[in-house]
Amino acid sequence: MSRELTPKQAESIRRKQAILSAGEGGYTPTPHSLYRTKIDDMGAKYGKTNARDALSIYALLCAYINGESDKATYMWAFLTVKQIADKLGIDRNRVKPLCDILEDEALLYTEMKATKHGRKKFYMPLL
Repeated sequence: MSRELTPKQAESIRRKQAILSAGEGGYTPTPHSLYRTKIDDMGAKYGKTNARDALSIYALLCAYINGESDKATYMWAFLTVKQIADKLGIDRNRVKPLCDILEDEALLYTEMKATKHGRKKFYMPLL
């Protein structure tokens, strides 16, 4: 027996469907295990603050993945360290060590790539 949705539940479903059907790649799936178990495991290994901040970087990079499949930068995010630090309020000296945690946990690839303006660090968040 199914019951009727509350207005809040219906609005939540409407918003989710609007994002999923936008066709712009305006969403990133987040595995539930990332915040149900992985954050606890990372907190025990690296400290809770580092786990929280590393996963904040992960989520931010997911939001900035290049979705243009015809480009060499497809699936890579290329924010600068300053942009990451400014957007999240994290000291810029912590960005690399936090990204190292994500790499150690198999949640991120990083790569230096040549661009027309020199070399730049690129990030590929992994699900």
